[in-house]
Amino acid sequence: MAGGPGRRAALLLGRALRGVVIVLLVMALALGAALLASPDLRAESAVQVGASTLPLVLITLLTTPLQAAGEEIMFRGTLLPLLGSWIRHRPLGAIILGTALSTVLFGLVHGATDPWLALYYTGFGLCGALLAIATGGIEASIAFHVGNNMVFMLFAALTVGDGGIVIDRSAAGGAGGPWVLGMLGLDLLVVAILAMLGRRRTRRERRGRAGEQRATGA
Repeated sequence: MAGGPGRRAALLLGRALRGVVIVLLVMALALGAALLASPDLRAESAVQVGASTLPLVLITLLTTPLQAAGEEIMFRGTLLPLLGSWIRHRPLGAIILGTALSTVLFGLVHGATDPWLALYYTGFGLCGALLAIATGGIEASIAFHVGNNMVFMLFAALTVGDGGIVIDRSAAGGAGGPWVLGMLGLDLLVVAILAMLGRRRTRRERRGRAGEQRATGA
């Protein structure tokens, strides 16, 4: 039994990595399709390798997983069940309250006054909450968050040239726009894929445990 916790940790890490790969593939394919469909976007997003490119790529690879995982632990792993616990004896009400409050807080903490970006951050938080609820844990939501942020940060690092990565979240000149709706639709697609895979894995594990119990009882 000594190898139990280590084996479980390895399984959880493997699941998270598979989820990250799925998110990276879907997001990268969608970004590629957008670039092919829009000559203007291609012109604005040409690869520009400068002095800051390699440091930005390394910083993204080293810090993005930690930042995304930390946000998921805070908002989906802690605040969602904590805020939901205010309603006792009504599981559905607890889920709705925890999801709503943790999602709003997630949107607010990103500090966007651009209404489109505020909508995006809030919608992204809702996607993470739905994924955590659907899978019964935060492994999938961590994978979703890490994969999403990695795609956008690496894309920015490769196209910013010698500058830094700056996201204008102000109401006056924010980077948001109607494209946010397309991104939220894509996020919901990724959530559906990860939730389906997570629930399928859960059913397999339950059948496996039931088989082990029958064998032990026999």
